[in-house]
Amino acid sequence: MIKMWQCNPGAALAVMVLLGIVMAAIFAAWLTPHDWNAIGVTESLARPSMRHWFGADIFGRDLLSRVIAGGRYSISIGLLTLVLGLVSGSLLGMVLGYAGGRIDGWGSRFIDVMLGVPALVIAVMVVSIMGVGLFNVALAVAFAQLPHYARILRSATLVVRRRLFIEAAVAIGARSPSIILTHILPNIAPTLVVVATLNLGEAILATSTLSFLGLGAQPPTPEWGSMLSDGQEYMRYAPWMMFFPGLAIFLTVVCVNLIGNYLNQRLGGAGRRA
Repeated sequence: MIKMWQCNPGAALAVMVLLGIVMAAIFAAWLTPHDWNAIGVTESLARPSMRHWFGADIFGRDLLSRVIAGGRYSISIGLLTLVLGLVSGSLLGMVLGYAGGRIDGWGSRFIDVMLGVPALVIAVMVVSIMGVGLFNVALAVAFAQLPHYARILRSATLVVRRRLFIEAAVAIGARSPSIILTHILPNIAPTLVVVATLNLGEAILATSTLSFLGLGAQPPTPEWGSMLSDGQEYMRYAPWMMFFPGLAIFLTVVCVNLIGNYLNQRLGGAGRRA
């Protein structure tokens, strides 16, 4: 951390802020000053005060408690989306890059077609078929981001496949799955780390966007995107209902992107080369 602070103070600060947000989400049950779902009719749209630091929503629920508790949903769903998309996209990209020939040709065409459609449109279409819900949103966003991961990892695999140790593994009779998992995967690991970090913020933002549209978290779940949606009707009278959930999303995404840029620089620009 000291070395990171000397090399890149912005990334070091981002690590500390992100760590604080994650720890607050993990220990939300002990850190929230009020029950996040406790309704207080007399405190409807209460302004920020010593009792409600972030104010209260239309039902009198403490916004600070809901923002802290909402981190559990927004961050965990973002991570789930990242894992699903990265694992499936990486496997597809490595298989296409290693197989070559017609398999790579048809697979690349499929990736190009999907990349021609906005990811949000694909995600909305998938959710409309599967139904609303946080888990369905994670699957939808992961499917929408799959071609992006597959294209990057396919390019990295094509570079590694030409190296002599791959030819040696083929010469001694190693099977393709073994070569992919034991030789190609370790050599493209830096690219995987960079891509995962740079796209975590995008995953959190995409899942929050779908929740904002009413396709993800359903009331009374305190997810940041759904909290933004709840507050838009009262933006003129109670701007804090949108400001603090939006600030939580902003800080999380910015911190993740700063960390991703730092890792990209430290790992020699693996993400840019891919």
